[in-house]
Amino acid sequence: SHLNHRPEALTDPNEFRTTRLYTTEMDKLYRSRLPLMKAIYNHYRGSARHKSNSHLMQRDGFQMLWEHAGIVGYETGFSVREINVIYCWSRMLWHDEMRNQHLVESMTFVDFLEAVGRAADFLSPPDPTTLAGMMYQTTAFFKPETSKFGITYEYFTLLSRNRGVSDKALELQRRPSAGFSTPKTRPLHEKVGQLLDWMVGGLAKTHHVQSEGELVHKLCMQARYNTKKG
Repeated sequence: SHLNHRPEALTDPNEFRTTRLYTTEMDKLYRSRLPLMKAIYNHYRGSARHKSNSHLMQRDGFQMLWEHAGIVGYETGFSVREINVIYCWSRMLWHDEMRNQHLVESMTFVDFLEAVGRAADFLSPPDPTTLAGMMYQTTAFFKPETSKFGITYEYFTLLSRNRGVSDKALELQRRPSAGFSTPKTRPLHEKVGQLLDWMVGGLAKTHHVQSEGELVHKLCMQARYNTKKG
């Protein structure tokens, strides 16, 4: 009987790949943001506590990424549990898992691209137009076009800063499609685009930079330093 299982325990990981991830739009998006994706991956694969296989991303480095991006928390519903589920689902199987145990427990760059897609589908933030409407309701001086890191980052940052404040516009707006086992209504590339901007905003704050270009440069420099140090 499956009555005692959580819905995601019965999920076929390949369904997401074939119906959501492997599309022309996703390919174009990832190609356009490839320097950013590589910089993030290379930095956080070198941030793991265990350096034995630092050319691949480890679970603790993957978790650190989302914490540094400011995406883990009540406002998002994204916790260590969701991070671990996504980490497990996104890794490809190896033909000899006993002999290649260190590879089985690690995440390749291609796995990482999939993981970001899965995270975006889980978070499923409201679309930019909806978010802009919410922001205008709570602060008349906010202009989405002046936002350095995008409306999604600004909105969730505002939610976090004003936790507990009685303001209708600041109430958490979690879409029905948020979660692992919910029907999806928007194309994945739209959600991933929002998530990448959101991640850039959070990581820029953590790494004390002012733009995506500066972030990519700093992460690349740090990754080189970690490689030499290792």
